[in-house]
Amino acid sequence: MSLGDQPIESIEAEPVTPREIVAFETSQRQRAIPLRGPDLLRSLANAPDLSPAERLLWYRFARLLAALLHHQFFEFAQDLLDSYAPLDPDRDTARIPGATPDRTESSDEQFLQRLDLALQRANFSQLELSAVEAAIRSPNELGLTYIPNIELFEHLRVYVRGRTQVRRLFRSWRTGFRRRSTLLDAFQRMIVVLKFREGRSLDEHARTDVLYLRLFKNVPFVDMEMHLPEQATRVRMRVIDKAQIASPLIVGLPLFAFKLLTASLVSPMAIGGILAGPISAGVKSFFGFQNAKQRHMHRMIRSLYYLTLATNSSVIHWISDAAEDEDFKEVALAYFLLWRAQAHAQLWDRDQLDAEAERWLQRISGRDVDFDAHDALNKLLRLGLIQQLPAGLHVLPIEHAIASLSQQWDHQFRPPQAEPTPSLPTAHPTSGREPSGPGLVGTPTAG
Repeated sequence: MSLGDQPIESIEAEPVTPREIVAFETSQRQRAIPLRGPDLLRSLANAPDLSPAERLLWYRFARLLAALLHHQFFEFAQDLLDSYAPLDPDRDTARIPGATPDRTESSDEQFLQRLDLALQRANFSQLELSAVEAAIRSPNELGLTYIPNIELFEHLRVYVRGRTQVRRLFRSWRTGFRRRSTLLDAFQRMIVVLKFREGRSLDEHARTDVLYLRLFKNVPFVDMEMHLPEQATRVRMRVIDKAQIASPLIVGLPLFAFKLLTASLVSPMAIGGILAGPISAGVKSFFGFQNAKQRHMHRMIRSLYYLTLATNSSVIHWISDAAEDEDFKEVALAYFLLWRAQAHAQLWDRDQLDAEAERWLQRISGRDVDFDAHDALNKLLRLGLIQQLPAGLHVLPIEHAIASLSQQWDHQFRPPQAEPTPSLPTAHPTSGREPSGPGLVGTPTAG
């Protein structure tokens, strides 16, 4: 939305971030890596100490790692979608008795547990309901204050990831009511999960037997009410709004009474003229408040058209892709840094890896990222790419790591009874079937 499109005549104050959100912000550092996977790979490959042969091995390692994680997350996503099927309001497929999952009393909790795990892997954080309510109650740049109705929901969860700023216009008495722009702190991504409570008065579009999922981008902290159903909030008329409506009448009535007492020949038309001023001023103030509500609704509809990224089952696809992407970037970055440290005869511990990863991300992206070295090392351990030695962490040499990943890829498609006991190679591998599908965008393949 351009600055020129912003309605400014009813803007009364610069929005203030509620203290609950401030507390959340100060206690949470960004955990998501703010880089595309291919960009991260190319940035690492540009390390000056890499030889051309090592650079090709690095891309080959990354292609195998991406293919293996993608296969694992495909199954993860299918399981999540299957558990959401009986709760999906948009389902348009036939139900087959004995094959289609039925909705049970535990369907909600089972799905929410899986969803929470997926969001953790995608590096989302959950907002406390107290912070959500505080954000709804804080006045927006139109001066409107909303009252939340959280009791309307059986389930309401809000997950956020990433920080950004959104530019808005406002005016206040401090600026002589001249308009000026301000930057509002915002979440880069926000996911809302909700289910209406049974027995509540709802419109024909709302159902109580399903779970609604919504994914938004660039959500200012003070615009939380815009991303919930309209039944969940209502506008509260503030004292200043009531005073603006009532003050003309209050001021005008003593004058009207004085005229009646002092003028014995006041005609009905004159009385009407005396009353017209304060009444018209009060009516104008009232409709000004209503117009502010309408402008806010218009901006909400127009904004959500562009800021809504996904709904319901498509949110699950997005989350699965985001979790896969975060896992890949964390594992790739951790392995690369440990591999290059070993090339210089250094064995790091977890704290050194954590510090070096955060330093590298700060230098490349310009952002402060809380790299979870413990989680990255656990993923490397599950992939069989690392071991803890007395001197420090030791990753497999990249040739052996490629062979191990290639072997794991082969095992994905073998019958369970035919799987041999996995073993690591003792010599540099020269063969091994690798995924033949498309590799990572922008990464060369080894010849």
